[in-house]
Amino acid sequence: MELVINEWFPEYCRPEATKESRQMLQSFLERFLQNDDVICVRNPSPFLTKIYRYAKEYQSHSDTRSILILSRFIKAVLLNSKKCKFITGEHDLDEVVLEKLSHGNYASDKYLFEAAVMTGSKIIITTDQRLYNHFRDIDVFTIVMLPDFLANY
Repeated sequence: MELVINEWFPEYCRPEATKESRQMLQSFLERFLQNDDVICVRNPSPFLTKIYRYAKEYQSHSDTRSILILSRFIKAVLLNSKKCKFITGEHDLDEVVLEKLSHGNYASDKYLFEAAVMTGSKIIITTDQRLYNHFRDIDVFTIVMLPDFLANY
């Protein structure tokens, strides 16, 4: 299964993340690494920007869990062509998606749909309830909240 995840992943790596967030992050990463799924990442994207910025920022942080999780993700996923597929270039999006992206403050989420359109499963995993509510009725993609995804993963 090819998955697209948004910035919840780097946000949940931060030292300020709640215990619940970290548990979901760990659960996702452990399950993901145990199977043949692939993360599809738009390059460039806010997701990659945050991953690399936080990895650099937390190198000297007293909370070593943050850098360990980020380092593990970078090495085991982003640098592993069997676990990560980078999506580059321009990709056509469905008119319905483009219309929804133009209403409200969703333009910054376009990278998620550009990555997902290049996958077979077209699954976007998010923690953004507002994003989920706005796009959940679109047939082209499956948008799922992280807790719901983990319940069946």
